[in-house]
Amino acid sequence: ISACLVGSEMCIRDRSKTIKYYDNNAQDFFDSVKDYDIQFLYDLFLKDIPKAGKILDAGCGGGRDSKYFKNNGLEVTAFDASAELVEIAQDYSGLPVKHMRFQDMGFEKEFDGIWASASLLHVDKSELDNVMNKIYKALKPGGVLFCSFRFGQGESYEKERYFNDQTEESLKRLLTQHKLEISHLSIPENLKSRRGFNFVISFSKKI
Repeated sequence: ISACLVGSEMCIRDRSKTIKYYDNNAQDFFDSVKDYDIQFLYDLFLKDIPKAGKILDAGCGGGRDSKYFKNNGLEVTAFDASAELVEIAQDYSGLPVKHMRFQDMGFEKEFDGIWASASLLHVDKSELDNVMNKIYKALKPGGVLFCSFRFGQGESYEKERYFNDQTEESLKRLLTQHKLEISHLSIPENLKSRRGFNFVISFSKKI
């Protein structure tokens, strides 16, 4: 993993390859994450979501979480930027899945909760404020956002995937700037990746 120099030609080139990486490795990626036990995250998220509430699985990957929410009686809208993952997600979850990016969102006060599990971390830092504005608009008043990032500072890339990394302090600043009230923010030890990365997670509500 190398530090990314903002504005460099190398950095821009690598960012453009992120979706292609997931298209080329969709099944292997899904197989590597579909059996993760993240029940404690589901529980934290759903405690503030009404029964039969509307959920947006934003950057849904292969549909693991969409399927869980659907099976628990929620109305789920899902999207992903990788066409290959969209196909897997539709087959696995039994839901229609939109092929789109965060930047394409145009929802207005539609969702009781937005689930962005290890997905916002691929949004270019220069576009993150705009995306967070779209997330805020998509949430109903009091709606819940879950998001997770790799713990770190600045920008990085690995296996052709671009990452914007966050610390607890930078994530808190990002959420509060966008009028989201944090209810939980932590670096759970049991979410450490197989490659040794920690994740910083947060649950917040639209004020």
